[in-house]
Amino acid sequence: MSNQSKSAFLKSVCRLIRAKHLSRRTEKAYIGWIQRYLLFHDKRHPKDLGAEEVQAFLKHLAVDGNVAASTQNQASAALVFLYHQQINGEENFPPHPLRRGRRYPKIQDGEYRLAKSDRCLCQRRLARGFQSCRY
Repeated sequence: MSNQSKSAFLKSVCRLIRAKHLSRRTEKAYIGWIQRYLLFHDKRHPKDLGAEEVQAFLKHLAVDGNVAASTQNQASAALVFLYHQQINGEENFPPHPLRRGRRYPKIQDGEYRLAKSDRCLCQRRLARGFQSCRY
């Protein structure tokens, strides 16, 4: 988007991002997410919006936009920057980054593990040239 079509508010966000020495790609991504956020809420000023609106936007991304957790985290980081750096909000938007569900190891019963280790032992014995095996 060209610099002339940006609102005065978005220009001030761009100046702040540059003053913080963030990269141009970060600037582009943050401005894009802030624009989408403002359009989602019918171009209302972010000072008039609160935590509920931020959560509604992130939920919209997840449900209607079907975006990944990392994409939501990028949008969330842009909004956190907006509220904490530009608007000087005291609230935490959102409280925690979104994460993928934790993967837990498959728990096997002791009998299965023992049989599996016996098979491995048997395979090693056969590989070494032993003629006999329990199986």
